[in-house]
Amino acid sequence: MPSATDANWRDIVQRHLEPLLGAFTAQVAVKTATLRVHKRPPEQVTAEELPPVLEALKPILTTFVGALHTNVMLEHIKTDLEKTR
Repeated sequence: MPSATDANWRDIVQRHLEPLLGAFTAQVAVKTATLRVHKRPPEQVTAEELPPVLEALKPILTTFVGALHTNVMLEHIKTDLEKTR
């Protein structure tokens, strides 16, 4: 049975990305990363499958905000995801 994290991980990730990328670009970044890694849309990816998706976001984020801010942002995302488990 899907956990709350399965249903909400996209919201958590997008909420972190939106202030820097905008809502549409954040949504596209998440979709692109999940399709690249799992060959499935975000709706079909579970929270347990998320670590490689976060890694796939690194190049996109680094282009927009730089390596240091990317690493900090991904750590914040991971922390928020842990809180929902």
